[in-house]
Order: sequence, then structure tokens, then C-alpha cells
Amino acid sequence: MANRHSLREMDRKYISHIYNLRRKRCIRRMVDEVVIQHSERVASLSGNDRVLYVGNHQTFEDNILPHYALLSIGAPFPISVAKESMNRQPFKGFMRFMLGFDIERFGILWLDNKKVGKDAFRDFRDGAGEIIRTGHSMLVYPEGHRYDNPNGLPSPFKRTPFAVVMGEEELWSRREAINHPDKIVCFGCDYDRIPESEVRTVYNLFGKTVGDVYAPLRWSFMRNRGAVRINFGEPIGFIDAAGPGDIGECSKRLAEKCYNGVVSLLEETRRNGE
Repeated sequence: MANRHSLREMDRKYISHIYNLRRKRCIRRMVDEVVIQHSERVASLSGNDRVLYVGNHQTFEDNILPHYALLSIGAPFPISVAKESMNRQPFKGFMRFMLGFDIERFGILWLDNKKVGKDAFRDFRDGAGEIIRTGHSMLVYPEGHRYDNPNGLPSPFKRTPFAVVMGEEELWSRREAINHPDKIVCFGCDYDRIPESEVRTVYNLFGKTVGDVYAPLRWSFMRNRGAVRINFGEPIGFIDAAGPGDIGECSKRLAEKCYNGVVSLLEETRRNGE
């Protein structure tokens, strides 16, 4: 499920150059505007907080725009968890061409979704543990794959992303703070338009269907890409939210709480936009 060796060290100078110096010029390759809602809710976070950010997943842009919002408001900058196919050609080349920067230098834990079983879970857990132990925050999308739900709301969250940040069962039973995040922050991303749903064309190439990899390239030539509204919730304590019990019970509780939190934030955003 995860390749520990593919976890790249975050290049903070590079991130500052991309987001602080280029600002709207690089963001407008993806959307016309980033609207940050309720940034005051996360104003209390400091650089010493290890935060698990949890949101809804709709597009590859989710791996860029929430990070831009967090950097803009001064919240702890997270390392992402993303599927390894984004780091393979031709998609990797298209991403680099469209974005104009190297996403890998942002610090990413790549997941190989083809791997299953206990070894895959252990690799994922060890990679996440490395992020937390070194003082970084982490951003996850617990839906797994993107889903095109009719109401635009996420599918129920999986327990695995929450279980992996808890570490080993023995350590979790003692609630050792070094092995898990300090806080959880939920956020909802509401897009006017997303490239995968509006410019996707499926081709048949040597007997295989391809198409998603071309969406970023076509999107870069479109006008009126619309805005994304990113709505942040109040930070909650990781231990308090997990509650009593073993990893299985706690991860299920966290998945349900975070799902309800993200849905509530999306609904709040849409009510405000009416």
C-alpha cells in the first residue's frame, strides 16, 4: 500500500518560492480563485502542532490547493498521502508541465494501491509514523479513490488512514503521544468545476483505455475554470476524538466523526453560497 522509500523530504524553500513568490500565477493554472473560509478556526495552530488534515477527494487539484490555503493562513504545512500512479509517466510529466513545478518536492508519501494485506498496511503505517515522529503534519483523503456521487458529498471514510497514524497496537494502548498526531482538522473543498469530470476523454491505446492523464493538459487551455472554496473546521484533540478502545474501535470512531465533520463543512459552504 505504501512505499516508505518514496517518502520525499519536504523542500520548504522550494514550497515558499512556488507559493509565496509566484502565488496566483501558479494557482490559476488550476482554478480562477481560491476562497478560504473560516481561517480563524485554525488560527490557534502553531508550527509545533502535528496535525492530521482530513478532507473530501474530488480531483488531483486536492493535492495542491488545500496546501496553498494552509500556507497562506500560516497553518502547519502537511505532507500529503497520494497514489503512486501520480508519480509515474506519462501523468507525472503532464503534471509537471501543467503546474510548472515539481509536486514531489512538497513531501509526499506515495501509496501503491495494488498492494494488499498486512505487509502493505505495515508499510503504510511505518511511512505515516515517520512523518509524525519527525514533527510533520499529514493530509489524507480517507475516501480512497475519487467518487462521482450525485450529491457531490464524499463516500463514507475508510478506517485505514486513521489506524495507520495510531502506530502499533501496543503503543496505542498506552496512548504515547509521539506515535500519533496532536490534532485533527477537517476541511471541505467545494469546486465550481473540476478537470476530470469536464475534460475527460477516454482513448483506446494498444488495447488499454487511457484518458485521465490528459485531463490536466487540456484543462490548462480552458477558460473560466471557476473557484474552489476551502472551508476549515475547528481543531479537535486526536486522543479525545479517538475515545476509548483498541485501534479498530478508535479508527472507526475517527472515520465517522471526520466524515460527519467534512460533510457538515461542505453543507455550510453551499448554504453560504446560495
